[in-house]
Amino acid sequence: MQVKQEFFDQFIQDFKSLLGPAQKALQTLIDEPGCPDADSLEHLFRTYHSIKGGSAVLGLYKLNKLAGGLESVLGKVRDSGLVLGVDSVEIVGDVHAMITAMVDAPVKAESMEAGDLIEAVQALAEGRSVPNLAKVQVPTFGSPSSDVDPVLV
Repeated sequence: MQVKQEFFDQFIQDFKSLLGPAQKALQTLIDEPGCPDADSLEHLFRTYHSIKGGSAVLGLYKLNKLAGGLESVLGKVRDSGLVLGVDSVEIVGDVHAMITAMVDAPVKAESMEAGDLIEAVQALAEGRSVPNLAKVQVPTFGSPSSDVDPVLV
């Protein structure tokens, strides 16, 4: 599927506007993982749900998998009373950081190494044991690339 540059840019701008407030909501989850604030939890769920859908439209599949994984985890916390331990909250924070990096540099998102994080968040969402992860190095970029993604016209 091809997406026009203006739509791509609008989706990315929308993602960025969601991630700032999500960082604050995430901090409440980090501070009190066993007793999450319902409003913060709902805000995080909606943020990742929106990013999951938009990233699918844009063809950003790694971003889609990460956002979808967090959406699933947070849905289980909200709906099933899943309690996140310290390690699980750290994974959630790492995935959020990777999502932020991908949104900051969307043209490079698909080339970022995210396989371990995708596996970890999917395992967490499915209630499986999470593989041991080395501390994730989230890439940082000065300013987003102005290159046009090949899926764009």
